[in-house]
Amino acid sequence: MHRIKIFDDYVLLRMNQLGLKSGISTYIEEAKKQIDNDVILTSEILAFSNNRLMYYLQLSLKLLFKKYEIVFPFGYCPLGVWKNVTLVIHDIRNFERKNENSLLKQFYWLTTWILVKKIKCSSNFTKNGVESYYASQKIETYYCPYNWKKVVKSDLRTGWLYIGHIEERKNVLALLQFFISNKTNLTLIGAIQTSNKKTLKLLESKFINYLGVVSDEEKIMLLKTHEFFINPSIYEGYSYTPLEAKNYGLKLFLSEIKVHKEVYNHSANYFNPELFNLSSSIESEEKNTEINYSKNFNEIFT
Repeated sequence: MHRIKIFDDYVLLRMNQLGLKSGISTYIEEAKKQIDNDVILTSEILAFSNNRLMYYLQLSLKLLFKKYEIVFPFGYCPLGVWKNVTLVIHDIRNFERKNENSLLKQFYWLTTWILVKKIKCSSNFTKNGVESYYASQKIETYYCPYNWKKVVKSDLRTGWLYIGHIEERKNVLALLQFFISNKTNLTLIGAIQTSNKKTLKLLESKFINYLGVVSDEEKIMLLKTHEFFINPSIYEGYSYTPLEAKNYGLKLFLSEIKVHKEVYNHSANYFNPELFNLSSSIESEEKNTEINYSKNFNEIFT
């Protein structure tokens, strides 16, 4: 019996419905551009449903007697779809949190990791984190897919740009405080995931241009017209947005966390996310070195 290759794109459809963007939705979009025609999307097997549990239950039933290999790009796979699964893990942030909800998620993730056939981590940093909780030879690093675009780079660029969710691990509060205190303009795009009154107040500053969630066309325009890109995150599993920014010719200023240095090597200027010592970063010369990303997503099925 012929083996069916399947790629799960449910999360992308769900995010599109909600009008949101995330690293996982970008992952799926980039992967879909690289996969061969013989790879079937779950959206081609089942019609989209808001009820995720029912959606995957129906998928399990449809695949019950099929010979298949399926890639789940969301860090865990649904109950009942554990046979011949390749699971992509981007980060293990739920293991860093200490609350009842995170403990339940940890239990489910660990159960999933044990049952799936293969695990692909988006970085060595994430792989090391996974192996600190569950060591197995089936765990490998497989960098996120990206399709490098031919971009006409303009010299008429100015200003700083941040792209990403507004949440605690992204260190946005400190980012806002730094730019406002230095009376420097900053444009931000992305959804507010978690925030406090202080963050919301700072977003109203005359030095801050917060645009919320924008269309792909608007994001590209911002990438083409800004000179500097900044990501001050305290924790990431891969960090997609600097890759897009680098593609569009922006100079990267990234927090000096391990995963940034692993993925972007010497292609960025690094700074301490607590001190925001950007002056010393600017003085260092940026070098064009290899960035770690996947150019052929089909390899994940081998």
